[in-house]
Amino acid sequence: MYRMSFAIRFVAAGALVSVALMGTASSTHAQETAQNGAVFGTIVDETGAALPGVTIEVSSPALQGKQSTVSDGQGAYRLARLPAGVYRIEYSIVGFRTDVRSAFTLAVGFNARVDVVMKLGSVEERVEVSGQSPIVDVSTSVVSNTFTRAALDSVPTSRSIFQAVYLAPGIRPTNTPDVGGSQLGNQQALGSYGYSGNVVPLVDGVNVLQANSQNGGSSPGDFVDFDSLTELKVVSTGADADVGPPGTVMIAVIKTGGNDFHGDGRFMRQWKGFQGTNLPDSFSGGPDVNKLVSFTDVFADIGGKIVRDRLWFYWASHFQTKNTAVIGYIGPDGNPGFSLMHQDNHVGKTTFQATKNVKLIGFFEDASKIEPERNGSSTLAFPSTYNFVDHFRTAKGEVLWTPRSNLMLDVLGGYYWQPYQYPNQAGMNVAGNPWTFNQTTGVTTGAVRNVSSSDMGNHYRRQSTGSVTYVPGSKHSVQVGYLAFFPQADVKDSPAMPAGDYQLQVQTLNGVITPYQVLTYNFPLSTDGKERALGLYAKDTWRISNRLTVSAGLRFDRYQGYNDASDQGPGQFSAGGSFPELTVYTWNRVVPRIGTAFDLTGNGKTVIRASYGQYSLDQLGAFDLNFNPAALFTNTYTWTGSNATCVKTQFSPCVASEAFLAGLKGVGSPNYLGTSGGVTGVINPDLQMPYFQTATMGFEREMGANLAVRALYVYNREDRMFDQIFPNRGISTYTVPFNTRYPATDPVNGGQPLTIMTYAASLRTTAGNQTMFVNRTDNPDTFNNLEFTLTRRKSSNWSALFGLSLTKNHKWLSTSGVFAASQSAAQPTAPYQTAFPLDETSDYSVKSHLTYDFPRDVSVGFNYRFLAGTPAYATDQITGVPQLGTVTIPLEPFGARRNPGLSVLDFRAAKNFLMGGGRRFAATVELFNLTNTNSSISTNYQYGAVGTAREFGYVSTVIPPMIGRVGLEFKF
Repeated sequence: MYRMSFAIRFVAAGALVSVALMGTASSTHAQETAQNGAVFGTIVDETGAALPGVTIEVSSPALQGKQSTVSDGQGAYRLARLPAGVYRIEYSIVGFRTDVRSAFTLAVGFNARVDVVMKLGSVEERVEVSGQSPIVDVSTSVVSNTFTRAALDSVPTSRSIFQAVYLAPGIRPTNTPDVGGSQLGNQQALGSYGYSGNVVPLVDGVNVLQANSQNGGSSPGDFVDFDSLTELKVVSTGADADVGPPGTVMIAVIKTGGNDFHGDGRFMRQWKGFQGTNLPDSFSGGPDVNKLVSFTDVFADIGGKIVRDRLWFYWASHFQTKNTAVIGYIGPDGNPGFSLMHQDNHVGKTTFQATKNVKLIGFFEDASKIEPERNGSSTLAFPSTYNFVDHFRTAKGEVLWTPRSNLMLDVLGGYYWQPYQYPNQAGMNVAGNPWTFNQTTGVTTGAVRNVSSSDMGNHYRRQSTGSVTYVPGSKHSVQVGYLAFFPQADVKDSPAMPAGDYQLQVQTLNGVITPYQVLTYNFPLSTDGKERALGLYAKDTWRISNRLTVSAGLRFDRYQGYNDASDQGPGQFSAGGSFPELTVYTWNRVVPRIGTAFDLTGNGKTVIRASYGQYSLDQLGAFDLNFNPAALFTNTYTWTGSNATCVKTQFSPCVASEAFLAGLKGVGSPNYLGTSGGVTGVINPDLQMPYFQTATMGFEREMGANLAVRALYVYNREDRMFDQIFPNRGISTYTVPFNTRYPATDPVNGGQPLTIMTYAASLRTTAGNQTMFVNRTDNPDTFNNLEFTLTRRKSSNWSALFGLSLTKNHKWLSTSGVFAASQSAAQPTAPYQTAFPLDETSDYSVKSHLTYDFPRDVSVGFNYRFLAGTPAYATDQITGVPQLGTVTIPLEPFGARRNPGLSVLDFRAAKNFLMGGGRRFAATVELFNLTNTNSSISTNYQYGAVGTAREFGYVSTVIPPMIGRVGLEFKF
């Protein structure tokens, strides 16, 4: 039986003890949808007696019309379905002065507690308080941060959705910082509190997770337009039952129209000369090889009314281009080349208040990314790059219905679609120019195939979500809802190519290029991996007393992975065939969630939070491709060494002859090494869905108006994770010694002696090559985290945030399996994989940003982040191992080496010119990497040939230098 760890028991016990702290019931609030918030509280007179019958009315530019309610017999009230915005709230009743709260800020999904003491007087008398809105949500255990449009504009970033999410404490950026747009178009992973295996990206409610085998679901599949956001909420941990999988929840809320027309236009530009140099002249490739040569950003949007208070519209278009230097890359003219990219976004949204109780919302986004020289690097020159095209399309229709004041329904239908293509450069995909990889130098030439994600394909997700929120009385609010994917899919298409459906692997020995292996692929191939998903949840938010709120939830998840029937044509190395529909797994799981929030002082300014939750970790549609009989498989063969197999062409001195290629017939070939790919996968009927556990304990206090501090502990644990094994060729079959030497050590004498155990050649069979996924049972991955945060919401001309995150990892390392796609050292398949199996490193990061408005409409902003360097270890690569080919051996514990920490400071200054009528013109200057640091981002710790990109310690990527950008903006 599974035993709960001490950390989980501690936090779960804390949550249960909190439930017992207080007794009697008071008013409550309902859990809102992801994008809507609420204002709730209790109204009393000056003696403390409850005031029933008080009319509460709210108005805002974010609302179509006004909303109102009346306090109940206990003086409790609640106004729900409030989008993020700035509000005016009026409390009125005969015999008392009208209480007004103006300039009241409500963030995305924020539940603002406002208790009111009304004074005797006439309704015409008004007591007005401006700009005072709570900064601490004392009713939720969910850990989140929200960034308004004003904050997103004033904090200097590269105006990327990823950089916006990285502003939130607890979110761990990748160790490739975006300096002035250097990472434009790169889908960066979003990790939180040690875990980076999944993300839930919601764009106006539509899930745009990229469900493919490359990123494992850790990145959005849509480059959400940064400038079209009205607010961004980042749930870093402890999500409620309405969220299924673990990881960061990104809630991107798109702007809407309004009763007044509003718009924004901007032009920003960076030139090659407007930047520094942070590399010495002696650096490989010269001091300019890491520069962002140019960057252009053009944006315009407009929103307004078609019918006042009834029908609003919004439209935005955004165009961005960049030209980045790449260390060691040789471009089309034979000189140092660049990474060129164009990205555009087009967003439209309509909001229709059909009746007082029914609202209809429509939204779509169409985005494109074009890279005409994709993957150019020091080991890949222009002829072998891709002329890459990617599209991102998202759409939704949503209905919000409030049939009664205590009953709300929300139903959304959405679609996400991402088609892509990886064509070769013109003139490359021709006979005699096969894809060739030099193992000695790491250089790739020829017509490269994209076997990792296919030469063309698409990801899509048809989806629907819905919820019903019911407030039966003053103690509870209940929400039930669903999520359905029907289905989500990863579709791959790899046609037969004139250059050949194989990869030639060569070595440079004594200056001579010598082939040593050939990898063949079963192209043409069109395949798909699909998944149907259904999530049902119920949660009850129970306000046990005026100070204690408990949120309990239960979620049922059902996932079914499958592929459709398909017909595959024959190819150079494939007989093709017809394959039936296959269901790979059907998983059902019920997971609990519980959270408590205790208002320590009773005045809505200090809260103690605790939560515990389990999260189902589905595998997305791409998991099916491990078993799909029509999926990609790769056969590996040794080179025969006969001169007759080598043919000279205009592209290469040695290309495999047709006769040699015709003899590559799978297991029956004498030079066959093995097979990898889905065709070898055996379905494990006992395989269970992995799951994730999170426990949190936190303290948050409002130290003053708009100023809050937070301390947080987070425990994350991954259980029943997958490892891929060879069921008919276990580790015990590795009984054959292969004596060789470490190339990395004692090079004068050819390296120190080394013995690698391999398996007998008799096991090199179809059965021996079969793979199977199994669950880990006793080796979970765990992450312990501490975080300290200070937040200053914009007030008195300034805002600030400071966050310090500390993580201790206990994670089993992935192993470079020869024929397996997913292995870890927790369940090694070969003896050499048992060396240094764990990542037990510590990680830490610091992030802070500050904005200040000076007189004469001058504003400045700073954004600083420090990331601990990426840990690593030295490895050596051994080639020619019988039955195994090439293996990678770690030489020291993981973390023995570490890249330097990354310290980046960005600055922004703006001068505003008011033009009357709500119009504003601004001139801006931004400086990225202001201190001009030059930390290495990517360093090779694998021993290889001296004087090449494979040389140990070779730095292949360095953070870009200080970059300047100027801009002009116009708002109305």
